[in-house]
Amino acid sequence: MSKALVARESILALNGNSKIHAYHTNIKELKISFFRQFDFIIMALDNIDARNYVNRIGVRLSIPIIDAGTLAYKGNVTTIISRESRCYSCEPKESNQKVYPVCTIRSRP
Repeated sequence: MSKALVARESILALNGNSKIHAYHTNIKELKISFFRQFDFIIMALDNIDARNYVNRIGVRLSIPIIDAGTLAYKGNVTTIISRESRCYSCEPKESNQKVYPVCTIRSRP
């Protein structure tokens, strides 16, 4: 199953009254008007370009973002609140990270 659907099911298991939508699509095909309907965005995207795209929209519309991701065996969660915290693009990234194949975690749990 896609990460979006698994995350949705997990949130609904915690709070069945949540109004949550899961989208498994090319996020960069969605226009800014699409994002206006949300109170917050949970972002678990696989590439930096897509994360930067959603970050720009969230900051512009003042929609809080929860960004979750992994790099090899390292997981992270960041909250991005417009004008209160650093945005995704503003956060310095480690420059000495080792490069792992995309499937590292799947093939080596």
